[in-house]
Formats: sequence, C-alpha cells, structure tokens
Amino acid sequence: MKKYPVLLGAAALMAGLITGCSSGDRTPDADLVLKNGRIYTVDDTQEWAQAIVVSGDRIVYVGDDAGAQAYEGDAARVVDLHGKMVTPGFIDGHNHAYLMAESLFWLGLDRHRTVEDKQAALRGYRAENPSMPQLRGVGWDDIEKDARARGALPKQLIDAAVPDIAVAIIENSHHTLLVNSKALELAGITKDTPDPEGATIVRDPVTGEPTGELEEFGAENLVISALPQSDFTVEQYRQTILEWQRVAAEDGITSAFVPIHYPTETLLQAFQQLDDEKKLTVQFDLAQ
Repeated sequence: MKKYPVLLGAAALMAGLITGCSSGDRTPDADLVLKNGRIYTVDDTQEWAQAIVVSGDRIVYVGDDAGAQAYEGDAARVVDLHGKMVTPGFIDGHNHAYLMAESLFWLGLDRHRTVEDKQAALRGYRAENPSMPQLRGVGWDDIEKDARARGALPKQLIDAAVPDIAVAIIENSHHTLLVNSKALELAGITKDTPDPEGATIVRDPVTGEPTGELEEFGAENLVISALPQSDFTVEQYRQTILEWQRVAAEDGITSAFVPIHYPTETLLQAFQQLDDEKKLTVQFDLAQ
C-alpha cells in the first residue's frame, strides 16, 4: 500500500488547485482522498480547503468534501482527517544530510562522560573490529580541557586507548579533527609541517609538536586524505540517504539544500544510483 506524507509539496498543491477548478475532464482514478480537514494551500485566492485527492504522484483535486466525493472509487484510500491540518511540505534550507553516515557507521563518544569512559569506548570498538584499518568517531569536543587537566596532549589521550591504527575523531562542529599519533605519522605531519591556508595544525607552545588537533578543513584533510578509507562507500551513503529520507518524512521535509564540505565521488554516485532507481523521495539541491 502506498504511503503519503501529510505534508504535501507546495507546487503540487497549486497544480491541484488548478486541476480541481477545471471542468469537462474525465474524473481520474484516485489513489488517496483526504477529506474533512483543514488544508492550507498557500494560494491567496483559496487559502483553505477541506479535501485533497491524489492520483499517482499528482494532486488532482483541492477543494471541498462534496467535490472530492466523486473520486471515492473502489481503488481509492479514503482518510477522514477529522479536522486535522495539512500543509505543504517543508524546505530545509541548510542540511548536511549525508553526515548522518557518521552516526550510522562511526563511533559516537558524546554519551560517554569521562575521559576514562571515552577511552574505554575506543578500546572496546577497536576490540570488536580487530581487522579495521582505521577508527573514525564523532565527539569528544572537550578533549583540550581534558588533556590540559592531565598535563597531556590531546593525541596522547587517544594514544592511550588506540595506539596501533590511525584514529580520527571529528568534533560535532566539524571544524576540528582530533587524531592520534599514528594518524599524524600516516599523514606525515610534524612540527615542521606548515599550516594550510585558512587552517591550523595546533601545536604545543613549548615543543612545537602537533597536539593532535587540526582546525578547519584544510588541516583536517591532510589526515583524512591519507587514511586507508578517506570517505564512506557508495553503499554506506545509499543507506544514509534512505534513512535520512525516512526521518525527513516524519518531520514533513520534502526538499533540502545540502552543502557538501568537500568533493566526495562516492556520495554523488549514491545520489545518482538512487535517482536512477527512483528511490529519492526528497528533492535534494546539492552544492559544493
């Protein structure tokens, strides 16, 4: 059975108003009839209606209940809204939807409160995945404070948990990447490595050694590009987009502007595949 969001596209609503006002055409077969509701149309000439009729992927009627009754055939699913409101779908003007992949496929550290808890989570994740070539995570935004309180560098707190493979943990702001010594070594970052333009390799004020904090994408990408897997796979992005769309539908989002932090071929491939398969239920406007 088809499922339809209660929030419907504004353009489709307008098209439905035009269709609903036309005459002389055969009444099309309907899949869904919503009646006895408060339909907000965003049309100055008819702001409110009682009913909407959907046929396939088009709204074919917007008007009163009496007019919708003609569409209530055997194939139509008829829903009595009991006065509930229906609005056009929401447009999310800025959403890094693809970053949901981090919560699906990386280790989340925010729920772990102490340094010891975070280190235990890192050790446990490493033990559960002994063949992983790298460890990616999200959180630990207060690592600098934690390190200062222990007279250590941020990279040393991570080293104490996972010293043998590269660890890269993105802060929730995504403006700072936290890495261990192995990741710095893999990227060839030393105290003599110059800061990329517009970015900072944070250094110990005494020794000049990198602390394990990389600020802004120019510095972050020095490590990310050197990792064994620098990006999510096409399949991981496919799963992410489908899951994001599921959540978006619950929130009434039908369109989203998605700024992409840096070029990611596998993400674009995932979008293209899902588009070709007609599995995109949200209109995505991508920008780099």
